[in-house]
Amino acid sequence: IRSLAYFEGLRQVDRLLAEALARRFQGTVLATSFPTLARKLWPDLAVLEAAPLTLDELRAALPKQPPDVDPTPLLRASFGWARYARVLIEAVSRGPDLTTAWTQEMSPGGRLESLCRHTHESLLLRSRGYGMSKAVLAAVAEEEGLNLTALVERLGRTPGAIRDYLGWLLGVDALTMVGKRYFYVDGMVRAWVCLHGRGTPPRPEEIRRLAEEMVGQNTTAPAGQIDSEPGRQDEMQVPPPRPVRRDSLVEID
Repeated sequence: IRSLAYFEGLRQVDRLLAEALARRFQGTVLATSFPTLARKLWPDLAVLEAAPLTLDELRAALPKQPPDVDPTPLLRASFGWARYARVLIEAVSRGPDLTTAWTQEMSPGGRLESLCRHTHESLLLRSRGYGMSKAVLAAVAEEEGLNLTALVERLGRTPGAIRDYLGWLLGVDALTMVGKRYFYVDGMVRAWVCLHGRGTPPRPEEIRRLAEEMVGQNTTAPAGQIDSEPGRQDEMQVPPPRPVRRDSLVEID
């Protein structure tokens, strides 16, 4: 829709589509990976949100045959997203424990790694300013909950420029903002960026260590479960600024 809007006569293609759907006698179900943009374009449509699974939903979805899978660490390890949970359930069914399965599937070429790499690349291509948007995602992956001021200090760009990139990343649902602080929508993608998005391949022990954190304790709130209590995020202390990144970053807009 955004691409079609560049052509004369199609500038209001989203409105024309909404009007065409409204003329149908039967209901229509639309699926999109642009939920924020869809709500903006068609605020009158009813929303059926595909949110992360709850513990009870995940427990009900587990296979009944052995091996038994504990749904609580599985929820943490998959961040509640069904596609990641499915990969881990299938991997565990072949014998390894959940930590080993997560390690194997997040290693280069594994199914978790491939899914996250595709998602990360798709989000960057949908956004604007590929190179700098990638740097912003890397900074948020390194430390979630940063505000604009902290990100400016870490990235060494003007507040206006960083605000633009953040806005574009919010628009494609790569990031979400809670109390003026920025978090990943998909925690598994954040884990991928920490491991694979830094320019040097991760060592096997690094992947294993992160797998143990994902399975053993909830160090990062699952997507969709970030505490949004008013004022809660504003009370968080902003970490001290780190040295400006000096990556050999080439930005192509």
